[in-house]
Amino acid sequence: MNILRLVVLIIFFIIGRQGVNAQNRISLAQQQQDFTVFRTGIREMQPGQDWFISPQRFNAINDSIYQSLRADDEVENFYYKLRFCLAALKSAHNGISLPAGTGNKTNGLPFVLRYLNERLYIKVNCSPNQAIPNGSELVSINGTSVKDLSNEFLRYCFSNGRNTNFAYQKLGVYSDFLNFLKALHPAKEYRLEIIPFQQTKKVTVTVPTQPYDTIAKYYKKQMGRAMNYWNPAAKKMDYTLLDPNKYIGYFKLTTFSESDLGDQYKAQLDAIFDRIRKDKVKSLIVDIRGNGGGDDDVEQYVTSYFRAVPKDINNANLYLQSDKFTQLNFVEQGGNLADDNKLFQAFVADPYSIVDKTPDGRYKVKSALLANDIKEKPLRPNAFKGEVYLLQNGFTFSAACTFAFRLKKLIQNDGGFIKVIGEDNGYDAKSGVSSGGYFVNLVLPNSKIKVWVPIVASGSFKPYTIPKDEFLDYKVTPTAKECVDEVDVELGFAKQLLNLK
Repeated sequence: MNILRLVVLIIFFIIGRQGVNAQNRISLAQQQQDFTVFRTGIREMQPGQDWFISPQRFNAINDSIYQSLRADDEVENFYYKLRFCLAALKSAHNGISLPAGTGNKTNGLPFVLRYLNERLYIKVNCSPNQAIPNGSELVSINGTSVKDLSNEFLRYCFSNGRNTNFAYQKLGVYSDFLNFLKALHPAKEYRLEIIPFQQTKKVTVTVPTQPYDTIAKYYKKQMGRAMNYWNPAAKKMDYTLLDPNKYIGYFKLTTFSESDLGDQYKAQLDAIFDRIRKDKVKSLIVDIRGNGGGDDDVEQYVTSYFRAVPKDINNANLYLQSDKFTQLNFVEQGGNLADDNKLFQAFVADPYSIVDKTPDGRYKVKSALLANDIKEKPLRPNAFKGEVYLLQNGFTFSAACTFAFRLKKLIQNDGGFIKVIGEDNGYDAKSGVSSGGYFVNLVLPNSKIKVWVPIVASGSFKPYTIPKDEFLDYKVTPTAKECVDEVDVELGFAKQLLNLK
């Protein structure tokens, strides 16, 4: 949405990047100043702060954390206190990061972990003690159950409303569980209760922490690839004809971000759907697992290769939290702003040239500035109208969730066939609210901690109760063995439905 980007860039235009000089300790006065900037910035900029928590409860949390600040504390401890406050808003578009060169440098527990149905498994044992088999379940650590530790750590993770699936994915796959354990329960070794793989009886083992180099070495030895393995050349979208006799195709899309897809993404989509038509595909597996979202315009354009996207007036219901941004001198600069100076200057001179104040006291982005965002997307000439099998997981987030919800609704309304396979994605499907991915980085003046604050949103400004949603048609998660063996169970399930070996 162009106006959302505009508001972000307005702020970037005003203030240059703050210098970042990492420090490991921070005085009480510095923490108090940083906390005030943090709290005021959230109050003025985060438009979804009252959706999933009452203002009274959020204020009480902030007051309690402020009173807990202590003299000459470590920056990392201060970071976790801020993160706790920010996570209480239950907005998965929030974020926070330590400055480079800061943080706990101690050894860590040498495992790669994975949650399966909210139970924690050792996917890869990267310790010198290889007697602990991959696939073993972690039951307790130093006498505290993994369930209690998980519930504690989830309070620091960003998620939308009651939907914790996105948080569980990050807690496991992104090693956040191990990072929280190291920071909040530091130890040189950990006493573990585990259920060894394919056994039922618990055993107790003591595992010393290991340096990252050792963990990485044992990972590569087992997996045959680097622990931080990532292929920047991997295709962002791809199509394969799985079975020419049964006319089954597979289409994978890893992002809806135009900057990631590149300038030629529309031509690439045309070429892919031309091939799908040429291959006479009757059943198409659409894979958006791990797709973290991107641009609404791209999401709607991709949808138009399946069904026409009607004019959506809800895309014009966008709000800011206020017309005040008193912490602008702590906002990080970004972007090339030369072409848009007139609009930036207009906002600085008069915020109401960009937003209208509504009778209920909210600040709504002017509808005229959102005209491009509510345009309908006509059905593409080479659109696919056959059966759709949609694969999603907990890392399906933001615009990718919108794509999933919109696609299923449009296909069902048209009498078409669509089945959703996998696990709940990262949104509360029926919450009726959405904090945008358009954000500012609030750089706290002393600690240099960066707080990612979304500044636009669509939806209610009252505390929200989320009804249970039944969006999935088939919930599919791997077993411990399938996880260890890296079996693609969601794709395998879709193939099974299609009688494809």
